[in-house]
Amino acid sequence: MKRALAVLTLIGLLAATTVVWATTVVKLDFDQLVAASDVIIVGHIATVKAFEQNGRVFTRVEVRVDETLKGAVAGKLEIVHIGGRTDDLVTRVHGMPSFEVGEHALLFLEQPRSVKHFVVTGLAQGKIALEKSNEGVKLVPGTEPLHTVPLKMPTGDLRPAGDGGELRLGTPPKIETLDDARRRIRALLLTPATSNE
Repeated sequence: MKRALAVLTLIGLLAATTVVWATTVVKLDFDQLVAASDVIIVGHIATVKAFEQNGRVFTRVEVRVDETLKGAVAGKLEIVHIGGRTDDLVTRVHGMPSFEVGEHALLFLEQPRSVKHFVVTGLAQGKIALEKSNEGVKLVPGTEPLHTVPLKMPTGDLRPAGDGGELRLGTPPKIETLDDARRRIRALLLTPATSNE
C-alpha cells in the first residue's frame, strides 16, 4: 500500500511539473490572408538556418522570389520566426510553419516596421506548399497543428447587389491551384477597401 501511495505521489509531482505550451491564432480565410499581408510571393526555399538569441532558438529562412503577387520584392528575401533546433537547444512553437530547402511555396508575409526581415502572416496559415500535378500547380494545405479561433466578421466575396450600389456577401471562389490564387489575389487588390465607420 505504501509503495502504491509513493508511486502515485511521484506521478502527481511529475504531472504538476509538466509545462504545456499552446498557440492560438485567429483563423484567416484566403481573402483575410491577402488583406493582412504586406507581401505575397511564390518562391523556393533556398536556405534554412536555426540560431540562438537570448536563450531562444529562431529560424532564418532565405527565399528565392519567383513571382511577386502583392508588394514590391524581387530576388531574395528573409523570413525569421521563433522556433527551431541548434546543436544545444530546441525551441518548439506549435503553429509555426516549417520549411525545407528546395520547397516551392505561396507565402503570405508581413514586415514588422523596425526590421528588414519578414514574418509569415497567421503563423502556418500563411505558408501554402505548391505541388505540380496534371491540373497545374496545386495548393497543398499545411499539416502543422494549429489551434484557431474564428474572427467575428463576415467573410466571403462582396458583390454588387443591384443598381443602388450596395454590396452583398457572396460565396468566395474555391482556390485549389496557383492560377486560382493569382486570379483571386488580383481581383482583391483591384477592389477598393471599404470602411464600416
